[in-house]
Amino acid sequence: MKKTISIHIAGRAFFIEEEAYENLQAYQQKLENWFRKRESGAEIIEDIEARMSELFAAQTPANGVITADKVREVIETMGQPEDFSEAEEEKAGDTEGARESTSSQLPLRIRKRFFRNIDDKVFGGVCSGLAAYLNMDTLLVRIIFVLLPFFSVGAVFPVYLVLWLVVPAARTTAQKLEMRGENVTVSNIERMIREQYEKVRAKF
Repeated sequence: MKKTISIHIAGRAFFIEEEAYENLQAYQQKLENWFRKRESGAEIIEDIEARMSELFAAQTPANGVITADKVREVIETMGQPEDFSEAEEEKAGDTEGARESTSSQLPLRIRKRFFRNIDDKVFGGVCSGLAAYLNMDTLLVRIIFVLLPFFSVGAVFPVYLVLWLVVPAARTTAQKLEMRGENVTVSNIERMIREQYEKVRAKF
């Protein structure tokens, strides 16, 4: 029988094998060392741990134990911090190019999910979230929602309200990446947080 340890990851409690715990600690320490002195490093680490907690919760049976194999799978999914090299950071101005380079590092592709995009909203972020999900221009989706009432006798308004109430908002970095259909990896989390930081800094 292998020794197990009780730990908390992003506020969630887990039981983990001793060997798996040592591997996880080494990975977390690597992340700490990599991001500690970087801009928004604490926020990046927090989002990475939150995503790892989600993966462990989704892939570990109720009352189950996290094994060393499971830790390796999660680390492979998240990727290593050095995957996002300094050379790629310098090219971050080309958002699409950076997105392709980071998403091509891992074969795993997560399913795109429909969230309300509250970072680009007029009312509830339904149109911008739908535009991201359908890979359409946000302005075009908003124009469609404005014109639809003339053809649907106003039925679009209750539909919009229902979507506003039912569809969750993309609040975490992981959810914003899923909304775009991108892998929730260390490199993509770092890139998105840096993008958000630059947008906020530009406003001020």
